[in-house]
Amino acid sequence: MKQVIVSVILALLFTAVYAQDFNPNDTLILDMDFDKKTDTIIFDKTRAVIISMLSTQKFIARTSLELAFEEPLSGIRKTSGTFNGFTYFVPHMRAGYHCEFTYNKSLKKIQLTAMTRYEFGPANNDGSGESSINLLTGNYVGDWNYFDMESDELVKIPTIKRKITLPKTYLENFNDEIVYKYIDTCAGIFDKTKQAMIAATTLQRLTRASIVVRKTFHDVFGENNLQVKVINPCNTDSSIFDGALTQIEAILKNKKTTILTYRHPDAEMSLIHFVKEEIHIRDFGGKKAVFIPFYYCGGYETYDRKVSYLILYDNKKYTFHIDYYCKGAQDCKPVNSLAILLKDLSPVIRPYFITYLNKKHTSRNSFHQD
Repeated sequence: MKQVIVSVILALLFTAVYAQDFNPNDTLILDMDFDKKTDTIIFDKTRAVIISMLSTQKFIARTSLELAFEEPLSGIRKTSGTFNGFTYFVPHMRAGYHCEFTYNKSLKKIQLTAMTRYEFGPANNDGSGESSINLLTGNYVGDWNYFDMESDELVKIPTIKRKITLPKTYLENFNDEIVYKYIDTCAGIFDKTKQAMIAATTLQRLTRASIVVRKTFHDVFGENNLQVKVINPCNTDSSIFDGALTQIEAILKNKKTTILTYRHPDAEMSLIHFVKEEIHIRDFGGKKAVFIPFYYCGGYETYDRKVSYLILYDNKKYTFHIDYYCKGAQDCKPVNSLAILLKDLSPVIRPYFITYLNKKHTSRNSFHQD
């Protein structure tokens, strides 16, 4: 009992020395290190550091690195829902962040264990929302919004969950650097997700027609499920040969998932022409390769022809665009060397594919552009 009383008296003395010049709101009295003795945490705004004085450390003052908080409303408070932790908070005008600290019994150190941040964004609330990260598990959760300029409305992004690894941080090496890393990582996740949603929305809005082909086959990878989808292909019946967007996507699922997408950059000149019957699958020593040709309608002279291929093999993906020159109806040859053009293709299938091209595309009609 005497030891407890002495510890309390010492804590009060240290607090009197260190906290006499601080606002009471910048001083916390709590049992930080779980020993049922009073500890003190101080936010020294003059020196821009957080100070801890723990009974398990004989009330020796330990400080953080210098902080660049700059906000008069910044401070510390006891972490909600716990009696043994504190939160450092920095509110800006339209954004802010919180850093939660707890005591690591094994290391006998105060550790940064979680961070949260929020933003209101500009007037249209683009980029508004909040996120959190548990630094012990690496679990990141973000709930964000973006403003869609086309629909003129705020769109909620589905909750984002990721695994993020950030450096282990303790009070003695804590400064704003770890916060900025978190903010930069979080902003990158938001931007990537936002762009993906905008792209998906744009694709949906600009889709006028589509072709979907599905095939199943087996090889050393087990069952393979192939889906090929062409968005806004040529429509020869209605003489639609150009548009705002045209793309082809192949998805192959076995033990892994391989996705290969090509969006034609010159859709306003020519849409993709797709002949599903020309998809072919060939075995190479137990592994099967998928060859998906597609063509273009419009935008070419009578002697110029072009064919493109999506190729899936050994869980790898390739895209090739091959230009041909046709002297006559039955005399078409590649403009460039196929050996050089296909140098990045797997050597297992490259010889076959070169032979195939030399036989397949000799006539002008084989390009479906007349």
